[in-house]
Amino acid sequence: MSDAAYYANAGLPFRSIHGTLNHLLLAERLWLERLTGQSGNNGHLALLEHWRQADLYSTKDSTSIYWEEYVKDRNELGQALNEECRLYEEWVAKLPDQVSEEFSYDRKGVLITKPLVETLMHIVNHGTHHRGQISAAVFAAGLPPPVLDMLYYEN
Repeated sequence: MSDAAYYANAGLPFRSIHGTLNHLLLAERLWLERLTGQSGNNGHLALLEHWRQADLYSTKDSTSIYWEEYVKDRNELGQALNEECRLYEEWVAKLPDQVSEEFSYDRKGVLITKPLVETLMHIVNHGTHHRGQISAAVFAAGLPPPVLDMLYYEN
């Protein structure tokens, strides 16, 4: 995909494919920081800063949005996403086969407690939602959509 198409306003809430991938990276960092209790990338601070913006989402006329500024370079963003996936794989590998514990985290000063498995499902669902948006934007740009079905990755 050309840089022009990748960075263009694709009609997505975070404007472009790049903005959406940055949003995904920030959200993944926020959740991993919550899950591990470590805040090495300060993803939570960056994401909370964006949540406070009056213009959380782009419009059809937006020429840029702050979500695109977190990691500006496309290749660096890809590397950061791959590294975040590696860190998740490392963390998940340490989980017991049956995850039944509760998980608590701070959300804007409020302590939230839920079953850990529900939190993990939320994280997966959030990523799936935005990858679907990106897939639609890729298709709208005239390229074949990526294969996202789990069954293709299980074999």
